[in-house]
Amino acid sequence: MAVKPTQLTPIAAFLAMTLAPTAVMAEEQEQFSTEDVEVIRVAGTRASLSEALNEKRFSDAQVDVIAAEDIGVMPDPDIGDSLERVAGVQIQRSENGEAREVNVRGLPGYFTKTLYNGRSISTPLNANRNFSYQIMPSAFISQASVQKSSSADLTEGGIAGTVDLRSHRAFMANERVVRAVVKGSYDDNSGEWGPDLSFIYSDRFADDTLGFAFGANYLQEDNYSQHTNSNPLGSKFWNDVEINDEGDTDRVYGTSAIRADLQNNERERAAVFTNLEWRPNDNFTLFGEVFYTDYSSKENRLRHNFNTALGTDLVGGDFYEHDGNIYARRMEIDNVSSFVESNPISRDADIMVNTLEATYEWGDWTVNAGYTMVRSEMLWNAVNLKSDLNERLDMTFHGDRGGPWGIEYRTPGVDLTDQSLYGDLYMASTNFGTVQESNSDAVNLDVSRYTEIVMGDFAVTNVSFGMSYTKEEMLESTAFLDLDTQQFARFMQDYGVSDPGFIMAAPGNGGWFDGANGTNYAPQNFWAPNVNGFMDSIHLDDLRAFGRDQQAQCEASGELRCKDFEEFQYDLFEDTFAAYFRANFEFGYNWSGNVGVRYVRTDTTANAYTADWTQGVTAVGRANPGVPTSNILYVFNDEVTTKTTDKTDSHFLPSLNLKYAMRDDMDVRLSLSRTMARPNKNDLTGNTFVTGDGQGDITINTSEGALDPFISNNVDISWSWFYNEDSMISAAYFFKDLETFVRLNERIEMVEVTDLDGSTRLQEVTVRSQDNEEGLHLHGLEFAYQTAFTQLPGWLSNTGMQANYTFIDNSEPELLDAASKHNANLVMYYSTTKVDLRLSHNYRAGYLKDPADGVRPATYYDDQNRTTLAASYRPAQALRLTASISNLFDNDSSIYTDGGTIRVFNDPGRKVNVGMVYSF
Repeated sequence: MAVKPTQLTPIAAFLAMTLAPTAVMAEEQEQFSTEDVEVIRVAGTRASLSEALNEKRFSDAQVDVIAAEDIGVMPDPDIGDSLERVAGVQIQRSENGEAREVNVRGLPGYFTKTLYNGRSISTPLNANRNFSYQIMPSAFISQASVQKSSSADLTEGGIAGTVDLRSHRAFMANERVVRAVVKGSYDDNSGEWGPDLSFIYSDRFADDTLGFAFGANYLQEDNYSQHTNSNPLGSKFWNDVEINDEGDTDRVYGTSAIRADLQNNERERAAVFTNLEWRPNDNFTLFGEVFYTDYSSKENRLRHNFNTALGTDLVGGDFYEHDGNIYARRMEIDNVSSFVESNPISRDADIMVNTLEATYEWGDWTVNAGYTMVRSEMLWNAVNLKSDLNERLDMTFHGDRGGPWGIEYRTPGVDLTDQSLYGDLYMASTNFGTVQESNSDAVNLDVSRYTEIVMGDFAVTNVSFGMSYTKEEMLESTAFLDLDTQQFARFMQDYGVSDPGFIMAAPGNGGWFDGANGTNYAPQNFWAPNVNGFMDSIHLDDLRAFGRDQQAQCEASGELRCKDFEEFQYDLFEDTFAAYFRANFEFGYNWSGNVGVRYVRTDTTANAYTADWTQGVTAVGRANPGVPTSNILYVFNDEVTTKTTDKTDSHFLPSLNLKYAMRDDMDVRLSLSRTMARPNKNDLTGNTFVTGDGQGDITINTSEGALDPFISNNVDISWSWFYNEDSMISAAYFFKDLETFVRLNERIEMVEVTDLDGSTRLQEVTVRSQDNEEGLHLHGLEFAYQTAFTQLPGWLSNTGMQANYTFIDNSEPELLDAASKHNANLVMYYSTTKVDLRLSHNYRAGYLKDPADGVRPATYYDDQNRTTLAASYRPAQALRLTASISNLFDNDSSIYTDGGTIRVFNDPGRKVNVGMVYSF
């Protein structure tokens, strides 16, 4: 009788392939002692994943690791792209797709602590406490770890987790390293190439007692993106509209402005590091490193701004009800005013990190002492040159979720390429000469001792204690300038500057803003002020001097509000002392762990500008005197002065980490900890200001400044099975109970208001403030699988995969941003000593951007998908050729409003990297 072949379903075949290694493990282990072992050297993706797996397995904490595929070669061009593939880690990106913020387990980026070689560093590129990953060349990093549990010796600040970036050292390599990494980066939208050049050198000298390492990197990129964006929903239209055919009218809310943007982003980075390590004997190590980076970026924005609420007539559209209010998704609006603008934003930052540490081992004792100095400064300018259109337009705006704002011109024959439609130039909300500094000095002393304190089956194997002191200052000085058309013309005349004129704003590559001149709801090409030509012909000092002169003339005239030129300074000083005690222990043959407590005391001093808003406000004019519907300007009746806020807080942060070895290749871990993070700098400075709209509604923004730190109680449980050197299955549950949280509160207060006509009355005013409130709790699950398919025949034995999934839920989904409920990664690879191919995909479900605020609905980031294809080929031992494509399928990104209206739509395009790595 013939035997019928067994038929496998696709799912069964997949399970058989992925789980086959577990079925043969016993046989492999039995053969290990009796057969000769062939040592196989792996490289590329498989080597990187195997090293990371080994670090995870033997760590005493719950940690995930990204290891360099080779010296100077991280798995991805950007560190953030590599971190994104770690279970529980998500990346928030800029408009051009650059990794800007690391979110761990559903918490915002300021809950993630980033260390460099185990030391805290601060940068001025972000307004909050987030680390700026774009300053760090990936070629300098040998390893990046994400520690999700806490221990007493770990620097505080990482409620979500701690990322530690480790630079290359000479003693990490077994031989001299002389390596050049030459890459070119291509932006699909701009059509431009840019260099990414690195050089790494390290060697040992003096009979292997002295190690020296040096690295240099230069990067230049020219990225292009095109997008629409709008102000939040919540602005009421000037006229009520009948929407239900019942003969009455309803108040309708929409967005006050819709913009079509073309943005070119140029960034340049020059970075170096050098370190020296001295090991004169087995007991003493002296290490010093200097890291420096000069990072600059320039965003050239050309924008057409449509004012959809001020002085317009809403004549129809599609409407929906949300939380008792009526909103417009499609808006037919007559009498739309608009303006065009050029808004280049330039940033130039210098960051230097100096580290010196010494380690001495004396018998069972180890003493480590270190000093870290960080000096960072950023100068940034945001010049904003505008021109109003002389003609109002009848328009329709289509705001369906999933695509850009549709822009339809209903005014017959409108042609925005007709330069006669544009008015004279003026300067509004120009921010220039802003200086931000973030400096710190830190010293530490750590002592540990191996012990043999035995109490039955329980033994204390190591005790450690230490202390640190950090002095940090964050300083900002800024200046704002506004010049109307007459003042701007006078400046050009006084300083002999010719009229900069206009340039045509036409799109580059991309599928939406394609120069269709109004067809398919795409915006027309338009003229924008030639701001770069203007900036090339002036000195910023002249502009500053002219602004100060205009301010002095205004104040001498007795005007109540003079805002031609305003200068502010905000300062934040933090002195932090920390001390800890930690004990490592074992119990029987299976249990191990550590227990400890950390004490942290922080003295904070914040200086900011504020006023007593309860004394009332006075209207002093309109933002644009020539437009009777423009926003009303208000000043406080109380004098605006510098306010100093002092605060001291101290906390004990206990932690317990347990590991139970179920067998040699399987363990269960439990971590209990209490952690803390400090509020953002902007929330601590406590600035107070007042704004008004064109219809008399007033909002006062204030903050007391003396905010408490975030405190979280955490539980982490994980199970891991390392069933061979390349393979792992793991599952984890995490729970975080945040006792305190800083949230934006909004309330109505009765405030005395003096109107433009001089009359005074009590009016309801919206007061918004950042305050400490009751916290929230968050929990989730992580599943991870990794394997190399070595059991498969032929070339398939060089393939492998990595996959993970994270589920996150929280008690305040309408408050906590960054908490994507579903997150997944899949990596498939083929890796040999010569050829390496990797296809990876990341999925991040939508998540909250801004909570609901009064009549403003919440806004959300939409689901995000990102695929990367990478390849490398080694034609010779000394040469490796590389190529990668990020955002392979050209996925767009968007932000939408609760209820389904689009707010931001962005087309970042693809990024291509090609290059070579050569070892001398």
